[in-house]
Order: sequence, then structure tokens, then C-alpha cells
Amino acid sequence: MFCDGCGGVVQAGQAFCSKCGKQVVGVIPAMVQVQGRVQRHLQLLGILWLAMGALNVVGGAVLLVLGNTFFPHLHDLGAPSNLPTGFLSTLMSTLGILVLAKSAFAFLAGWGLMQRERGRELSH
Repeated sequence: MFCDGCGGVVQAGQAFCSKCGKQVVGVIPAMVQVQGRVQRHLQLLGILWLAMGALNVVGGAVLLVLGNTFFPHLHDLGAPSNLPTGFLSTLMSTLGILVLAKSAFAFLAGWGLMQRERGRELSH
């Protein structure tokens, strides 16, 4: 049992709290541990990392599609012949792969933060 005034431990049958001196009346339920501010922020941070990863998947997919479908056919669409479409295609594909890799790391970071919080909740 705990004192409802200071949170100190109160033994069964004790009339006054040994820490603050408050009178103990009736049965005092066990203190419920409230999730701290840091834990809430870590959980929010995990959710934001997951959201950032999802947005990066979309951006990486767009870059890959542009690099593999649009840029190789620019000459067919009437682009000047001196335009380096091969370079642009390779550049867009490489950037798309890098953005997808970045999204994978964002997912891992978000998942890790969420698992850390879940493990902390299960241990308490």
C-alpha cells in the first residue's frame, strides 16, 4: 500500500504515514505507474519515423519510375538529341534507390523505438 499524500510505502495496519505523517484511512490501492513524458515522446518519435519512412517509399518509387520509364524515352517525346538521357535515367534510378534505402532505415528506427516502448510496457 502507498500513502495518497506522498506516495510512501505504508504497511498494513499502520495508522499514519511514516514519511509525511498523514493519517491512513481505509485501504489504499497500489499506485498505478503513469507513463512518463519521455516514454510518450519516444512513442511519438517512433510513429513519426514510420510516417517518414512511408513518405520516402513514395518518393523513392516515383524517382525509380521516372528513371526507368520517362527519361529513357525523352528522345521519343521530342527532347533535343544532345540531352544526356542515359545519365538522367541513371541519376534518377540511383537517387530512387538511395531514397528507398533511407526509408528502410527510417522504418527500422521507428520499429525499434516502438519495440523499445512495447518492451518497457511489458516489463512493468
